[in-house]
Amino acid sequence: MPPSVRALLDTSLSSYRHELLLENAKGISILQQHGSIDDNVPAFHSRLMSQLLKQSGADSTYVELPGKNHWFDGIMTTESLRQFFEQQLNGFAQPLRAPEAFALAVANPADSGPKFGVEILHLRRPGQLGKVHVSFSSSTCSLRTSNVLSFRLPSIYPRTHDVVVDGQRIEFALQAEDNDLWLAPGGIWKVCVHARRRLVIDDVDKYKVLPKDQSPALRDTNQLGAMDALFRTGNTLQIVSHSEQARHIAVQISRNLCQYLGADTEVLESGTGSSKPYSNMISVVVSSNPPTGHLKHFALDVDSSGGINIRTADGQKSYPGSAGLGAIFLRPLPAGAVELVVWGFDAAGLDVAARLVPMLPGVGQPDFVVADRRMLWQGAGGVLAMGSFDHLWNATENSYFT
Repeated sequence: MPPSVRALLDTSLSSYRHELLLENAKGISILQQHGSIDDNVPAFHSRLMSQLLKQSGADSTYVELPGKNHWFDGIMTTESLRQFFEQQLNGFAQPLRAPEAFALAVANPADSGPKFGVEILHLRRPGQLGKVHVSFSSSTCSLRTSNVLSFRLPSIYPRTHDVVVDGQRIEFALQAEDNDLWLAPGGIWKVCVHARRRLVIDDVDKYKVLPKDQSPALRDTNQLGAMDALFRTGNTLQIVSHSEQARHIAVQISRNLCQYLGADTEVLESGTGSSKPYSNMISVVVSSNPPTGHLKHFALDVDSSGGINIRTADGQKSYPGSAGLGAIFLRPLPAGAVELVVWGFDAAGLDVAARLVPMLPGVGQPDFVVADRRMLWQGAGGVLAMGSFDHLWNATENSYFT
């Protein structure tokens, strides 16, 4: 397959590359425990992670249990675990304070929470690591960022220190609970005080706070990541069949999700309406006119001839309708939910697209894939287009197009 396709597949797996995220472990007490004869997950993996943790400067202890397998009676009450738990519980009486310096590394903001109050919200280039390095002096909190578009800073920092981000001194409204900082064009950081813990960005002035219903474009945290964002749902996953021709695929997807992930799903017919709010959705479609999405002027659409059009920064990429053409892509729903559209020009195209519905953790698909029957024998090397959407649901520059 082309190197750019391989890079996109690797990018969609970046959240599983824990060795790239070990800077996050500094300042956190860690105990690793592993049976020496584990025949499910070999002890080699924990031995390697222990070595990498120590190299990163983390407070880590590794205990290998002689003659123990992957699971055994008493695994949760070993002496090493009991001592570790007691030590941590006794430490809760002490106030938690940020160290003089720490770092937060994030592959996907939806998979990572805050560290000492600092939280990365969006990345400039999705899929690549974003980092914030924080250091304190007597009067200054200095932050140095890499590949970060926005992050959240707790109010305690500007109340006690002057805050400097990438060499720029930041002025805050000190009455705010927390502050979101966005990187504006020209590399200037701007503060947005978010209301009700949600920031909405206007298409014209990308750093102006507006009521939520006026600007639906900003990608919500739960919508971030690759196709596995589908599984961050607040309710039962809904699978909607939009034709009789698509129903057997919808049922098969439901079976697979139950078998491989133990997922609760509900198969619905188009037009019956959603029975559960705030639910992520899979729409299974065979037609030249799939249902309209929540976001107007979405970057990927199906034209009247049954072809796929993808709006890019350089113009538009088009793939005319033909036998076996299929596509699978994410698009936003209200209230931070997400829809996975599984579309086929015909039944053969739907079968191609349905093969890409995520079923296993650690198997990465980016935000959209367009393919035809060549994918059945060429694998990822046979895709026509593949890529990710940015924080405003635009196709990213590193997306692949034939």
